[in-house]
Amino acid sequence: MSKLTELENFLLNENSNERKIYEDNLLSGKSRRPEEEFITRHLGRDFWKELGYDDSELGFQEKAGDKGFVEIALTVDGKKIAVECKKPFDKMKDQIMVRHLKGEDPDEIKDQIKPYLANFDYVIFTNGFFWYFYSKTSCYMWETIKDNKKEIKPYFHFLKAEQIFKNDANYIENFLSRQNITQELYAIEQKSPRHVITDVFFEDLRTWIDVIDESLKNSPVDTKARTTSLINKMIFVRTM
Repeated sequence: MSKLTELENFLLNENSNERKIYEDNLLSGKSRRPEEEFITRHLGRDFWKELGYDDSELGFQEKAGDKGFVEIALTVDGKKIAVECKKPFDKMKDQIMVRHLKGEDPDEIKDQIKPYLANFDYVIFTNGFFWYFYSKTSCYMWETIKDNKKEIKPYFHFLKAEQIFKNDANYIENFLSRQNITQELYAIEQKSPRHVITDVFFEDLRTWIDVIDESLKNSPVDTKARTTSLINKMIFVRTM
C-alpha cells in the first residue's frame, strides 16, 4: 500500500487499520508524543520519497528561527519549505476528537510560524486534517492591515483533508510532490490575496488622490501632469 493511501485511510476512514492503531496507542498512553507518531507513521521519510524527494532534499528536526526546530524541512530548487506538524487528535478522557488547527492563532504565529519564516520561504502548518500555507508576504500583509481588514489572513491558502484526496487541483500530489511544490506554492500565493490587496490599494489610492488634488490646486500645469502620470503608472503596475 502506498504512503499516500495510508494517509488517506488514516484521515478519512474512521474504521481503517491506520486510524485504529493510532487511536489505540493514544488512548492507552503508549503514544507520548502524538505528533511524532503521526509523522513517523504517515509523514516520515518514506512518504516524502514516494513524492519524489531524495535524501539531500529532506531534513527532520531542523533548526528554525532562533530557538525552534521544525519537524520536516524540504529544500527544492533553492527554496526552503518548513512543514510544522501538530497532533491530529485531542484526547478527552476515553475518547479522541479531531484537533481543529487555527491558522490565525496568535501564539502559533508569534512562536513558530513567523520565526520559521526567517529561515524558510514557506511554512506549511498541518495536522493532516487541516493545511495552512504561509509566506513572508502573507504574514507581513496580515500584520500590516489586519486591524482594518478582517478578510486578510496570515496564510495564503487553506485546505481540509477531504479536499486533498479529490482528483482536482487541490489533490495532495499537485502541491506537495517534488515536481510541483515550488511552482504550485508560488502560483497559489500569487492568486489568493490579490483581490483583497487590490481593494485595499485602490481605497488608499483614492484617499491620496484627493489629498494630492487639493495640494496641487494652484500648481503649474506641468506639475499636475507629472503627478497624474505617476499615479497612472502606480495603477498600471498594481493591476499587472
